[in-house]
Amino acid sequence: KAEAKAEAKAEAKAGLELDRVKAKCEAKQASLIEAQKREAARQALRVRELEVEAVRVKKRCRALEQSAANLEARGANERALERRAEAEARRSEVDTVLDASAPE
Repeated sequence: KAEAKAEAKAEAKAGLELDRVKAKCEAKQASLIEAQKREAARQALRVRELEVEAVRVKKRCRALEQSAANLEARGANERALERRAEAEARRSEVDTVLDASAPE
């Protein structure tokens, strides 16, 4: 009888330990899920910031293209080529950054 009592006590203790380990695992899992959500939100914000910057740069590129067209109309072709090259370099830079930050 004492052996059965000791066995029951050991089983109860093991059950409590199992419950404690399960609760710890569930808390860790919830913590990891929250961290993933925060990271996803941070990345989404960064992508949005990059998109806004891309729009700004594209507007600047259009202004450079217009400036180049005006310079060409006045016969300043060398300066026009410089402006077009600058516009293309900016476009390329923005495309590279956006491609690198695109979610997979």
